Amino acid sequence: MATGLGDLYLYGEYGLLPEQAALPYVSASLKLKIPTAATGNNFGSGEFDYGLGMVLRKSVNMYIGFLDLGYWILGDPPGVNYKDPFTIGAGVGRFFGYGRYGLMFYFGSYSNILPEFESNRQISLGVNYRLHPGLIFTVITGAGLSETSPDFLFSGGMEWAL
Repeated sequence: MATGLGDLYLYGEYGLLPEQAALPYVSASLKLKIPTAATGNNFGSGEFDYGLGMVLRKSVNMYIGFLDLGYWILGDPPGVNYKDPFTIGAGVGRFFGYGRYGLMFYFGSYSNILPEFESNRQISLGVNYRLHPGLIFTVITGAGLSETSPDFLFSGGMEWAL
């Protein structure tokens, strides 16, 4: 079993359409994976990956639903030829404390990267804390649902609104 720190992910999002009464918020996203995970135990590929996507979010009172569609361009380590995957993720959440805290449930999956292995699928549960309107801290735990997913994961992050 491989354990350790994983790769570092950077994520940027640009709002295209604001949320309206009957329409969701729509944004375009850019993603970058910086290869910081160890490669000796197959925990990381040692290569940079790049992605782009579209995010849809809709709020109703203190609840939120979201859909994330994307495409990754994967760096291939020597001797491996990954198929660049399409991604899909969907989640629901609820805010508490006048929007200061949030609890989110998320399911994510990729299309096949290697033909001999099933695609990556995982579920996760996240907790958000809004320090002020432009700064949110997030802690996420999750579990893999496929052979190619991590058995368990733990992640954290910060979101700055510009």
